[in-house]
Parts: sequence; structure tokens; C-alpha cells
Amino acid sequence: MACRCVDIANCKDDITRLNTALKYLYELKNLDSEVESDLSSVARLCDNAFTTKNQNDLEKNVKEVRDDVANIIISVIMKITTEISNLENQTLVSLEAEDKKMHQEEKENESKN
Repeated sequence: MACRCVDIANCKDDITRLNTALKYLYELKNLDSEVESDLSSVARLCDNAFTTKNQNDLEKNVKEVRDDVANIIISVIMKITTEISNLENQTLVSLEAEDKKMHQEEKENESKN
């Protein structure tokens, strides 16, 4: 059994990086909603000015793409949230327990000598 201090530090760094990524994804999700709202406003203004033969198809395609993007963002957020939870509740706990045990055994061996 070896010291896991470096592994613990790396795991904590990974958690920090994932939390940063999560923050950016939430910001992206909010921006996506703002863009959708702004585009809807523009579309309403354009409806008053002119219409096209394929306007309904265009609106449907835009909604489908926007829904796809929103679903991808949500999916990535869920995956990162799950990974953070696993790192915090399983990996880090396991590493810390192993490291604590190793250091205790090391102290016991030093006091015997």
C-alpha cells in the first residue's frame, strides 16, 4: 500500500475542474434560453413584416435544432453532476481511507523501530 496523497490532490483537482465546467454549462443553458427568447421576438416582428411559403417548416426546424442543443446541454450537465458525485462520494472517500490507513501503519512501524 502506498501513500495516496497525490491521488487525493488530483481527484480534488478533477472535482474542481468538473465544477467549473458545470458552471459554464449552466451559463450556456441560460444563454441558450435568452437566445431562444430573443429569436422568438425577432420572429414575431418579422411575421408582421412578411411571411414565406416555408415559414412553418423553418420554424419547426429551428425548434428541433434548439431542442437538440438544449437536450445535449442537459445531458452533459447530468453526466458531469453524476461524475462529481461519484468522485466525491466513492473515489475520494476510498482514497482518503486508504491513505489514512497507510499513514497509520507507517506511524506504527516507526514507533516499533
